[in-house]
Amino acid sequence: MKIGLLSDIHSELNGLELALAQLQFQNVDQIICIGDVVEIGRGRGDEVVARLKELAIPGVMGNHDQYSVGHHLWLLKNGDSADLQNRLLQPDTFTYLQHLPEILRYEWAGQRVVISHGTLWTLHPQTRPYIFKRIVELADADILILGHTHIPMRAHIEGRWVLNPGSISERGSRTYAILTLPELCFSVYDIVTGQPIQEAFIEYPNIEAE
Repeated sequence: MKIGLLSDIHSELNGLELALAQLQFQNVDQIICIGDVVEIGRGRGDEVVARLKELAIPGVMGNHDQYSVGHHLWLLKNGDSADLQNRLLQPDTFTYLQHLPEILRYEWAGQRVVISHGTLWTLHPQTRPYIFKRIVELADADILILGHTHIPMRAHIEGRWVLNPGSISERGSRTYAILTLPELCFSVYDIVTGQPIQEAFIEYPNIEAE
């Protein structure tokens, strides 16, 4: 099974389309979005959401998605009616963002896979080993897939994995990833060139309590 992983689009439709075209070329079986679909007050968030809905791509809520819902509600209450329509999310976009879950759980090829943006759990390559271990345990996952940091990462913690595909956005790594199961192969690709890139790799085979 080949799972395409997209994260941190931040309303950038062109980047999304580049990644989608490559994922289609690579014949993935499933695409998952790991949050931060939109950006407050900029970009083409309505079109990004429409595209994800058209392709029935499941996803989780990112912090910018949550902020955008709050911003939309604030504008409805306090905004200037003269230009309000141009600043609001489309109703379908607002509803979509409101109903994004914080976590998705799957069991694929005998692996417990948990997907969350990183608002609940944020892990960087520099995060201390015992925090990696604790978060994977809290997630109750064999494979934990996160976004949020814009940094492609693959970490192996005492037999479990934390994966991050990086960001579609121009302000991030401009990458997506493919996870292949049951082989547990994780590959990160540049959305412009389609070439694989080397993600940050971390391995903690044994972690002492701190």
